[in-house]
Amino acid sequence: MGLTFSPLNGTPGQRACADFDGGLLAGTEIATAMGWRAVEALSAGDRVLTFDNGMVPLEAIYRQSMGQDDRMPIFGSARPLSVPAGALGNERSFEVMPCSYLMIESDLAEEMFGDPFVILPARALDGVFGIGPSRMSGQRPSLVRLCFERDEIVYLRSGGLIHCARDADMIDEIFASGHVGPTAALTLREARAFVGQMLEEAQRSGASGTAPAMAHAAV
Repeated sequence: MGLTFSPLNGTPGQRACADFDGGLLAGTEIATAMGWRAVEALSAGDRVLTFDNGMVPLEAIYRQSMGQDDRMPIFGSARPLSVPAGALGNERSFEVMPCSYLMIESDLAEEMFGDPFVILPARALDGVFGIGPSRMSGQRPSLVRLCFERDEIVYLRSGGLIHCARDADMIDEIFASGHVGPTAALTLREARAFVGQMLEEAQRSGASGTAPAMAHAAV
């Protein structure tokens, strides 16, 4: 199911954000110049703390158009994943859409890419570290997309790191170069193989189920 977003606080006529499944669930708090703020409470021009570029102003904010019936259960790619506390080095549990891209830190990434951080689709983590589909709420989630001048990684209050795409060609960029900016980024197939290898190495070292880490923001 593709997602259609309409502007909340952006200016009509601005470049469209990436039109693929993802977005941040309403209620998700991220690090900003004003402290931790829910994504739906932000406006264009508000400064958000990013992993690579410090405080960066938002260009626009978009909300998903869910159609006429918001009471239908969520299935498949439209059902959020639940990430329990500690699964990715996160201090609190959080929910994320399967097609969102998370950034994690691992020794394997440093061995393979020369950088301890790697960007991968959240659905590649489904079934490992206790991560799995969230409980059925009977309602479709409300999603918010944050648009910056360029791709950015933002800090979740839970301790997670999530990628915010600038353009719809992010997936093409991953296939073409294997990177988003300076950070290695994996396709779903590559990410599943990477996670499998990470689990194998953990088992060989006697640390079965050891989760990767995430950087944390001090706000």
